[in-house]
Amino acid sequence: MAITYPLTMPSVGGISALYWSLDNTVSETASDYSGARNFYDRDWMRWKAQVTLAAMNESDSRQWAGFFDSLKGGEGVFYLGPTLDGLPTGDLADDYGKVGGVSPNYYDAGAAASGVKVDTITTRNWSASGQTIPRGTWFQIGDGLHVTVEDEPIIALGEANPVFVPPLRQSHADGTLIETENPKGLFELDEENPVEFVFDKNGVCLPVTFTAIEAVKYFAD
Repeated sequence: MAITYPLTMPSVGGISALYWSLDNTVSETASDYSGARNFYDRDWMRWKAQVTLAAMNESDSRQWAGFFDSLKGGEGVFYLGPTLDGLPTGDLADDYGKVGGVSPNYYDAGAAASGVKVDTITTRNWSASGQTIPRGTWFQIGDGLHVTVEDEPIIALGEANPVFVPPLRQSHADGTLIETENPKGLFELDEENPVEFVFDKNGVCLPVTFTAIEAVKYFAD
């Protein structure tokens, strides 16, 4: 049977450390006369993560080795989330508690055109007005992973207009689900940092570290 992407990471073992960053293409030049700095935004962003797996037994390590081998270097893509518990915070955490562990559904209330790099959209079905979507709220829409950069008030009828990075890379119809619980994005392995497995004399696999970058090729027009 052929390998079907995106893959889901193995459930065995566990992540002991997660480092997260946003690469962008803002370049800088400085004047030879005044020293004034000028910045040029080439309007390009992607997520980058360094993940460390906890020490594990040999059986679990085989699951992970098979997962990495299935990716064929940087060819395959897989889902990866930015937090270890996957839960929203602030007023959204209150929502999570109210509904017994399942976050409410928040919807894109307006279509966003692909390629225009929209960084704010109208959303609805949030909590009652007067609450806030906190800065730093992770969410998934389609296969894109985003984070809010401002506290956004929830207004009448449960609507809000969050501002976020990176901008959308896909078009989304009205009614598209926005996921704030266990959001994930699409990633590929960074082949400049090969994945290595090392075992101690007792057969325990020592912590394994790998680097992943957002699979922007998946969104290419």
